[in-house]
Amino acid sequence: MLRATRPKPVSHEVFIRLDPINLADYEALAKELLPYNVWNEIESGAMDEVTTRRNRTALQSLVLRPRLLRDVQHRDLSTTVLGTPVSMPIFVCPAGGHKIAHPDGELATAKGAGMSGTIMVLSTGANYSIEEVAEVATGPLWMQLNHRSPQLTEMLVRRAEEAGFKAVCLTVDSPVPVPQERSIKNRYDHPFERANFRGMNVKTGANVSATGDPFA
Repeated sequence: MLRATRPKPVSHEVFIRLDPINLADYEALAKELLPYNVWNEIESGAMDEVTTRRNRTALQSLVLRPRLLRDVQHRDLSTTVLGTPVSMPIFVCPAGGHKIAHPDGELATAKGAGMSGTIMVLSTGANYSIEEVAEVATGPLWMQLNHRSPQLTEMLVRRAEEAGFKAVCLTVDSPVPVPQERSIKNRYDHPFERANFRGMNVKTGANVSATGDPFA
């Protein structure tokens, strides 16, 4: 006599890759791990963020032209940026206050840029100084500069030159501090010093983010 056997249950288990594989994955992880007001400070743009949204839309509209039936046995992404050799057409743009995301701040960023064979652009408002970053960097360094006074500008440029920085990137669209509305709503104050002005009587760092940090 034949007995009916119950079929084995079909497994619907789905294996999800947990390690990040693109920038969107890293962004989602950062949003999950960082405190709410810290993530908002990093993600938000100036004022009501109209320009930020337009920038994203403009970037998403760009497409790569496919090159078909080409020899791809030897692929090389390396190029130069203003004469500086880089391993790929990507470099680290300046943003102040990396320490709010990790204690090593710009030191870790500079090390990562060097490991990737590309440029690190250090912000005027960095949480580690020009000299501290230069000491650990293994790749090319550029200096982003917010011009606030002839004395401060000369001081920063001379220090960058002495530390081996190869270029100065002058920011010209922020003659006055620009507030971030999300940071105002969150009452966010940057908790760390702007290391390039350590020991100086210059208004930077804490208590200026809500109204616009002049060195971010």
